[in-house]
Amino acid sequence: MNQSCNCVAFCPIPEAAATTNVVNQGQTLATVLPQTSPESRDSINQSHCVAGYGDGTVRMFDLGRVEMIMKMQPHATAVTHIAFSPDGRVIISGASDGIIAISSPSTGLTVRLLNDHKGAPISDLHSTIRDRQYSVSSPMLWLAASKDSRVSIWSAKWSQDFCELVDWLSFPTPSIAPDGKALRRGDLPQYDRLPPSLARFSPSDPDIVIFTGYSMQRAVQFYSLTQRKVIRTAVLTHWATSMDVSPLGNLIAFGTHERLVQMMDYDEGRFQDFVGPSDTVSKVCFSPTGKLLYAVSYLALLAWDVVV
Repeated sequence: MNQSCNCVAFCPIPEAAATTNVVNQGQTLATVLPQTSPESRDSINQSHCVAGYGDGTVRMFDLGRVEMIMKMQPHATAVTHIAFSPDGRVIISGASDGIIAISSPSTGLTVRLLNDHKGAPISDLHSTIRDRQYSVSSPMLWLAASKDSRVSIWSAKWSQDFCELVDWLSFPTPSIAPDGKALRRGDLPQYDRLPPSLARFSPSDPDIVIFTGYSMQRAVQFYSLTQRKVIRTAVLTHWATSMDVSPLGNLIAFGTHERLVQMMDYDEGRFQDFVGPSDTVSKVCFSPTGKLLYAVSYLALLAWDVVV
């Protein structure tokens, strides 16, 4: 049984709730602390993280205690990507057979299985909170991308067990792989020869979903949720193996097989290459402040100061 760890996600840090001061004649008499809402009482500890394994298990760890505290089996095949919802109420995991599982970090139970991507490995998961101007039932949105260049976008309110599909993106793909061999429909191992499909909600433009994957050209595409179409495309020089968008919304980072980290200006589309990795860049990630960029290449972890 394959026990390798394929992916990791950390519990999100909730925003600090504001306190209220009771003031009389300029003097603070008391400080009223915010009440914990029923929806947040079962949220998990910030020191928790989850990992997806090759045997289909999802395991939760407490980093403070340095021990595994829960083991779940939501999948029959290898877990390829994993993420927390923004409020930490659920774990979203995707597998090599395209099945997506929604699991509870407090009980360990799988509360929902989605088979919309069945037949192609899940290669990316991302979530965000949007306002209600986009005609969705809940402001919490999440997406899943599979290696056949398809992206599903969902609206969810996990406290009410609500989750509905709100949009479906399907990008045209060539009939041959980058190595020149023909692609056969329904052949799962062939996806190992393709670049991953990667998607992110834009932090600076709530209407935009950013996508790159194996399509008719090496490119990153900007999809409008309201117009339901691609409104902008920027050509890439290499197929991306990983992608992240700065929390500040001004930069997009890409990792490549060619041992490069590429930084793209979000608005102008200009690129800058960074060398240093000794192997394929499997992961790029901005820090929560956007001031640092991390890259993982084989056994090396590299970090850059972002000064733009």
